[in-house]
Amino acid sequence: MKTIICLSFVLAVAVACNVEPGPASQISSSEELAKRVITALQHESSEEYVALFPTIKEFHQLMDDNADFYGESLSDAKEEFAALYERNLTRSVQESFDRIVRQGRNSGIVWNTIRFERIDNTGQTGHFAQASLVISFTANGKQQRLILKKILILNSQWKVSQFIELV
Repeated sequence: MKTIICLSFVLAVAVACNVEPGPASQISSSEELAKRVITALQHESSEEYVALFPTIKEFHQLMDDNADFYGESLSDAKEEFAALYERNLTRSVQESFDRIVRQGRNSGIVWNTIRFERIDNTGQTGHFAQASLVISFTANGKQQRLILKKILILNSQWKVSQFIELV
């Protein structure tokens, strides 16, 4: 229960705190994020997709920025969250991506041949926000759509979540 509260707090304040992303993960637009997701799908690489998820360093920065909330238990909370991050969060992001790849294969999609078409941003944009994104792509001459939900925009940097659907 304590872990869920900790995770909920970190995610809730994510849209209201300044997080410095690493240079390799800087994605400043929804279109750039969509193209990186398409590239990960073309490579069938869950590692490339997981790299688009906020890092533990970014989450720890959120916690540091809200140290008053944690008080003297900040260090313990960071350790607990790090364990949760490695054990559950990144695995959930990876499994969601792998599920999409399998689902697409079962539908006849040859991932290395897909082509990005366009995006529809169905959420907010800005310095700190949460959004959904619909990515349209072509596979085998057919239009396909991928929905990314609960995308975090942290310090104007776009980050994926484990909430992804192929429709």
